[in-house]
Amino acid sequence: MRGLTARLLRVAELVGRVRRVADIGSDHGLLPIALVQEHVVRTAVAIELNEGPFRATREAVLRAGLEETISVRQGDGLHPLIPFEVDAIVLAGMGGQTIWNILTSSHAARVLSAEPMRLVVQPMNGSGLIRYWAGAYGYRIDADVRIRDSGIIYECLRLDARVDGPRMPPADWADIAPQRRREYEELGSDDKWRLAFGEHALQAGCLYAAEQMQEEGAKLRRALHDLAYPKNDRAYARAAEMSADLAALSRLYERVFKVRF
Repeated sequence: MRGLTARLLRVAELVGRVRRVADIGSDHGLLPIALVQEHVVRTAVAIELNEGPFRATREAVLRAGLEETISVRQGDGLHPLIPFEVDAIVLAGMGGQTIWNILTSSHAARVLSAEPMRLVVQPMNGSGLIRYWAGAYGYRIDADVRIRDSGIIYECLRLDARVDGPRMPPADWADIAPQRRREYEELGSDDKWRLAFGEHALQAGCLYAAEQMQEEGAKLRRALHDLAYPKNDRAYARAAEMSADLAALSRLYERVFKVRF
């Protein structure tokens, strides 16, 4: 698709052929414009929070002559959407915590619980939190892939609503979010690392995931080197926590890739 980076091309592939897509934080409308021009989707909604990006996206849509098929709206997260309006939503290029906040809002409950909804998510960090959200809110991870773009490894996930199991009641959607967030933080190192890299990648022995694990290990070793002589109880506790994280990461790496970490 013209004008898309390798990262956005992978996101577009995960969207698949759907009727109408919403792109949250649309970055000049690059993705919805490409999807409509290539007839992957019939219509699209591009949403921007701030005035500058909203105007830039609206102008890009006008230049492409797609103002009749792409609706450009200003608002926070999913708030500009109404239930049953789209059947796929893209959240790409945001931090994991920002995506969590969007997906656990009370308005998200109204939109996402109205009908089975496909989510394509590309977090810039905190991907483990998004995988945890999927399990907690009744979504299954249908695709979990990585792509290298300009030297950076990006993770792209496609989440589809479960139709054969329990789902979060809309009335509890936002209220339960703080508790779910605490539960995630209280997970042990082993569970957090598995969420961070994803079962799809671990089972496949993904080499991009191996590279990410090595990078995380290097960060922990540098941080532990800086804390070689803890000066207070807080620093000592932090060093012990990082040592446990590094040990858990080493066990996971060696279990998956059958070589020393």
